[in-house]
Amino acid sequence: MEKIYSKLGRLPDLRRVADFLQDFTGFIRVEEGMLFYLDSKLIVSLWRDDPVDIRDIFKRLPEEFLIEVYRCSREELREILKERLGEDIFKVEEESPLISVLLDSYNSIYHHIDDGSYEVTLIPKRFCSDRGIIVFKDREEVLALYYTRDKTLEGIRALGKIRAVFAVSEMKGFIREISKEEMEEYMRKYPQGVLKRSISLEELIERIRSKGPSKVIHNHSLMDVLSEEPSLLEIDGKMYIVSRDRKPVYAFFDKYRGDKAYRYIKNYCLFRDVEIRVYPLSREEYRMFRDFKDIKLG
Repeated sequence: MEKIYSKLGRLPDLRRVADFLQDFTGFIRVEEGMLFYLDSKLIVSLWRDDPVDIRDIFKRLPEEFLIEVYRCSREELREILKERLGEDIFKVEEESPLISVLLDSYNSIYHHIDDGSYEVTLIPKRFCSDRGIIVFKDREEVLALYYTRDKTLEGIRALGKIRAVFAVSEMKGFIREISKEEMEEYMRKYPQGVLKRSISLEELIERIRSKGPSKVIHNHSLMDVLSEEPSLLEIDGKMYIVSRDRKPVYAFFDKYRGDKAYRYIKNYCLFRDVEIRVYPLSREEYRMFRDFKDIKLG
């Protein structure tokens, strides 16, 4: 670590110094505030040891203050932030810089996320050994987890716990934008934590079809094909029925959904020679159809 700048200045001087730094990894110290940069991107701002918005630091500074700039390596920055923020929280990631803020209410999370996928990790100031995680897609909660020393809550129970803790404690929030693949990994790893599926019906069908059918049946009665185990039936490559216990449960075709789609498909199969591809469904895949309420029969 190397001090590369030290001078008394005012707020415009601080802004000029920050704008001037190129390819900078390190931190700027001002009074009791610290601004941490990775490759010239602000990733965390602290007042004492509390994450705050950089605008809050500007408001707390006196008219004149000492500006100190320290350059350090990526690993040195990692170690400094591990010490201040906790080893389990901070990861230096070029593609997904971490935003650290102090949150005083649940709704204040929405000031720091936008459309897209976000991971929000929450640490209650009053219960610092606890951890809450919420995954958002397009500003909607799709998964929630809450960890204490002796148990883990998932899904709606975790979200309820997080909201309850906000009523009695501020939270340190660590927010980063995540990729579609990272979000899907969360969904696979914590199926009980899912609040809302972020996958479209078309994406779900393509995922199932990509595994290939277990069998292909030609010119056979639709009622005889309905399976005991959860299955997706694809009729002539454009109509779909999800069956279980030899009964149709979901149906969809083009603009038709639910009962209307099933009646259309059943009549279609009566008068044509059709090809039916059968795709077995895992328990998790079958459960994912529940989110598409308009395709359910009955």
